[in-house]
Amino acid sequence: VGGGRGVDAGFDTFICYVNEGHQSWNVAESFRGWIDSLPREERWFAMVHLYEAHEPYSPPAPYDTMFVSGRVPWPDDSLWMVGESGEVLRPEQLASLTARYDGEIRFQDAAIGTMLAAVRSSGRADDVLVIVTADHGEEFLKHGGCSHGKTLFQEVLWIPLIASGPGIQLGAERTDLAASMDIMPTILARAGIPVPGGVEGV
Repeated sequence: VGGGRGVDAGFDTFICYVNEGHQSWNVAESFRGWIDSLPREERWFAMVHLYEAHEPYSPPAPYDTMFVSGRVPWPDDSLWMVGESGEVLRPEQLASLTARYDGEIRFQDAAIGTMLAAVRSSGRADDVLVIVTADHGEEFLKHGGCSHGKTLFQEVLWIPLIASGPGIQLGAERTDLAASMDIMPTILARAGIPVPGGVEGV
């Protein structure tokens, strides 16, 4: 996503990689350089968007074969070879694509690890709130559909929400309902900043 859509509004620094190979590594390295450039006492906020786990799923080695042996070429005619009644005409393709999707998630996990290591090496780890989430999941024919943006099934709507930082118990799990709109007021509250009126999240 480029800066022309307004996503750069309010940020002092905005970096966007468009169609430059495996962008998560580029993002991680840019983040590392940026965090090293900040004065130790400066408060900061960073939003990092990794876009790798999107079709066409094409993780770099060794993640491309981490969850599958061999590869099925990306289909030119249809993302999924699905019959009129919803049956998968090429099951091996489904297995390959889901494995490559898992590979892209694992690749992004490694990039996130690189960024967290940069925070630790900067000496800020004890003062930083880290939140990891996603904007959507993907369908893999569990309900006869694929990709995202077409249905409201749980595999599309249920996303990870992981928080780490001061006062957060390591490994604790919460089962109460949360939503993406809760993230912004949570960050503000943890930072001691008043939440503006009219914000829907909590």
